[in-house]
Amino acid sequence: MMKWRGGTGTTASVLAGVGTYLAARTFVFRGGGVMPVLLGGDQGFFWMYGERMLRGEVPYRDFFQFTPPGADVVHLAAFALFGARLWVTGALVVGLGLGLGAACFRIARGILPEAQAALATALFVVLVFGQALTTTHHGWSELAILWAVVVVGGGADRPSRGRLAAAGSLLGLAAFCTQSHGFAALVAFGVFTAWQAREGGRAAAVAVLISGFLAGLVVPSAYFVATAGLGALASCLVSYVFRHMVRDVPGRDLGLPEELTWKSVPSLAPYLLVYAMVPASYLLFLRRGRHLTAPRPDASPDFARGVSLERPEPDRVPRSVRDRVVLLWLVGVTLLVEVCASFSWVCLFAVAAPGVVLFVWALDRERWLVGVRRTALWIGVAALAVILVHSTYRNHSVVVNLPGGRVATDAPRAEKFEWLTRHDPPGGLLFAVNRPSVYLPLQVRSPLYLDAAIPSRQTTGEQGRRAAEELDGSSVKYVLWSTGLEAASRDSGCEGVAALGTYLHGHFHRVQTFADGDEAWERGGPH
Repeated sequence: MMKWRGGTGTTASVLAGVGTYLAARTFVFRGGGVMPVLLGGDQGFFWMYGERMLRGEVPYRDFFQFTPPGADVVHLAAFALFGARLWVTGALVVGLGLGLGAACFRIARGILPEAQAALATALFVVLVFGQALTTTHHGWSELAILWAVVVVGGGADRPSRGRLAAAGSLLGLAAFCTQSHGFAALVAFGVFTAWQAREGGRAAAVAVLISGFLAGLVVPSAYFVATAGLGALASCLVSYVFRHMVRDVPGRDLGLPEELTWKSVPSLAPYLLVYAMVPASYLLFLRRGRHLTAPRPDASPDFARGVSLERPEPDRVPRSVRDRVVLLWLVGVTLLVEVCASFSWVCLFAVAAPGVVLFVWALDRERWLVGVRRTALWIGVAALAVILVHSTYRNHSVVVNLPGGRVATDAPRAEKFEWLTRHDPPGGLLFAVNRPSVYLPLQVRSPLYLDAAIPSRQTTGEQGRRAAEELDGSSVKYVLWSTGLEAASRDSGCEGVAALGTYLHGHFHRVQTFADGDEAWERGGPH
């Protein structure tokens, strides 16, 4: 049995590099110390959910959301242990990135030499996770799926029932974070298990996998079924998603963070590269993968040892390596098809890890490209990492003391948060209509069932009317509105936002407009 040369040391080096890079993206040296940058985006929803659960509220009963509560529980646990502070959100990003990077490296090292495995990990961490820097439900679901791949592919022989059960449980936890990701991955693993199992044992192997999946999903869900009710969960997680989320797909913008024009191509280049790389990797597998055979005994029995550096015959690999590649391809393709139902760059990046690893694997088999390709990719990854770290420092040059902690941010957001802090002290009520990420920094809360109003058809008329009624019966003094919501409120298709806009105009008045287009509205008539 061949031992993997320097495996432990290489793993430590790779994880040290991943942690250092992510820390440099989420924490900066300012004012004589290290402080977190003020993050934002969709992860603000889960900050809010974690805080509300910390106060004893129950999702689906006391506040709305359409994803399973897995990511909420993670944030609840972090806030319960360390406090609902802004530095915790940065630490969660680093922790999630380390977990994903470790899984990516373990998977890549099972089908590639360690140098290429390190390259695949760097590509994923810098080009994919490093663009998002978010701890939404997508990331935690992806983490569970990737470790399920490690578990099933972690040996030279077919996986034992114990490993199948463990992988199934991880897939159940993935569904506990994102219902669609978990079920899609289960389909891929089921197909792989049936393909790999011996004749006569396929049904039993698949049954073990499914049993583990149900255990991993049902057990942590039991509390929420008992407190919120099965009907509420079905309404939010199934009915609402199919009626309002799946149909709300992006149009010509391809789900990119900004409109694709000739002027925006440079800033969108990393996103477009991932858009091309992921599907290309699966197509390259179809070209190169058909030659995979198993002519010799295994030289690399598990992910921890990696693949042999010896290549006695072109295109001939151990059976265990072949199986890992097939599993990775099945998982990646199934998840890619799944996210196409409601496509965006966020969804694609959340399922891109298998494609990134297979891309490096496929190029590694094009031997005429080896030297040029490897050097070019390393230079590109290093250059992008430097650019992104520099961007972090450039865009977070202002230090501001907020109720949620001392953070670095930009001047417009600092002005907005300082104004809101002066007018709505910590512990008070605020309804940030589509900015859930402000509650944690300001240490305020929303008394409404609606988590946020999205300027699209996702916010239903019923939700908008209920929010207006609850706002009318509350003591909320300030509402954070925006010019984007104002425009959406005049769109006949945005019935929920229109209902909120109508109420706001009748009972509040605008008192402040911020540089980013957000507006503060105060209850009562103009002074």
